[in-house]
Amino acid sequence: MIKELLVGSLKEPRERCERHLIEHHFPLALGLPVTREPMAGVSLACVLRPEEYANATCAYQRESGPVFLVEHDYKYETGLQDILTNKEYLAIVRPDEEYMAREFMASPPTSYFLQETIDFTSSNPGLHRVFDFLKKRDGVSDEAFSQALTQGGQKLSDDPAIRKTIRKRVRNIVNKNAESLFAKAGDDFDAVIEYWVDDFAHLDSIAVKLRAPHADFVNAGACKSFLTRDYVALSR
Repeated sequence: MIKELLVGSLKEPRERCERHLIEHHFPLALGLPVTREPMAGVSLACVLRPEEYANATCAYQRESGPVFLVEHDYKYETGLQDILTNKEYLAIVRPDEEYMAREFMASPPTSYFLQETIDFTSSNPGLHRVFDFLKKRDGVSDEAFSQALTQGGQKLSDDPAIRKTIRKRVRNIVNKNAESLFAKAGDDFDAVIEYWVDDFAHLDSIAVKLRAPHADFVNAGACKSFLTRDYVALSR
């Protein structure tokens, strides 16, 4: 499976784009066999406004501006290319994407291709998802960074306090060699950690533990966290 995370800045009110994606774009795109067949999953993570859970403690600096995060999961490596070069997609779906770019987006999106590892999960992770975008420290090798994330994932998986609060945890290494066919390829972060919780308020008790496993390997000042609510258009 190929995992892509599309991240972009929106014009306010951000809810206009979120509604359009949910009510129009996703049904339009997934209604076409040429678009639907290569897809293994599609979801929208709606970034919470700053007044929502204003006192929640994140692992890193919280970002709550008008941003959208759309996850595309492709069944095979050429899935995205097959979609973007198809005449039916170009005639029906692409015009709507161009409309969204004009009407809703403040800047062109960035595409992160991710190598995913699920540390642990539950039968129903829920829809409250946190994203931590990590930047490794200067001088830290890719191998050392990956090893730190692997060991940190295992340590957190074995921690009862973490498992009580977090329903699912996923770590992703950013593939900086991948090329997007319609968005800037993201290379400003090295990893993306995702975790699902019952309530964002519960993060207060575990934020320190979430940072600890890789504290010596990341530039904390360059990392950022997003609190989001998921809308799943196509479940894996």
